[in-house]
Amino acid sequence: MASAQLIKHSFNRQRELLADATSVQLTRSPAIMETLQAIHQDSLGSRLTSIADINGLSHFFFASSGADLGDVSWFATHPSLAERMSAINANAYHDFAVQVAKEKRINQQKIKEIYEQRRLGDWGVIKANS
Repeated sequence: MASAQLIKHSFNRQRELLADATSVQLTRSPAIMETLQAIHQDSLGSRLTSIADINGLSHFFFASSGADLGDVSWFATHPSLAERMSAINANAYHDFAVQVAKEKRINQQKIKEIYEQRRLGDWGVIKANS
């Protein structure tokens, strides 16, 4: 049974990559890349918490459905979003990954500033204005 699941997952991953390649070839549209980027940026809605749910519903998802098994990609129900974006356009994915990392650092810095300001209360406002 487990080997059948591994084979099924392997076929599913290959079909996803083939579907991406076909959509790019037929449409010549950047929409597939933009869609994968949007899913990558907001992947929380794609998470399932029950392994039983993942096995039964994995074919409905555009990305991995949430079983975090580390780097064991042969258990994955879908190719990673990074792999899919790289297969479509490696340069565009690299630029996107750099931009996401930069935005993440900026957001983390802003969050630290907000927490620090809340911790200091009114003193933080006085300190910032002086």
